[in-house]
Amino acid sequence: MVRVVRAQVYEVEGVYYNALRSFIESSTRDEYIWNTGVIVGKVTLFKKPGKWTLEVYPDEGAVVLRGRRGIVLSVEVDLPLVRVKACDMLFEVTDLAELLPIYFTSNVPYAVPVSLYDVVTKVLRYKDVAVAEYYKPVEATTTT
Repeated sequence: MVRVVRAQVYEVEGVYYNALRSFIESSTRDEYIWNTGVIVGKVTLFKKPGKWTLEVYPDEGAVVLRGRRGIVLSVEVDLPLVRVKACDMLFEVTDLAELLPIYFTSNVPYAVPVSLYDVVTKVLRYKDVAVAEYYKPVEATTTT
């Protein structure tokens, strides 16, 4: 069945909005440095310098997106519940589709609404890759 719902649009601080928009509009092509994660201890980091850092915690099932001034978004997957804290607002859902009507905007030049669903699904794609690599067996290296 086709249905229509009204968007829930939240106006947020420009620093949050800019990080979310930069993240969602960043290309996922291999040649960009932010698409190469680096495993440091128990976290995998993806960085777009000066814009955002995505931290994936495989053991905890958590992902954190940081902007220039702190945490913009965090996602915790504890099935069947997914907890999303975005721009200091908490959303708990059992189906990601529940995030479809939620958008963020800001009073910055050329702002367009950013879909929370799009941000979370992209974050979870990074998480899936990071978790798979984190638990992959490490090949032994030799030095001569």
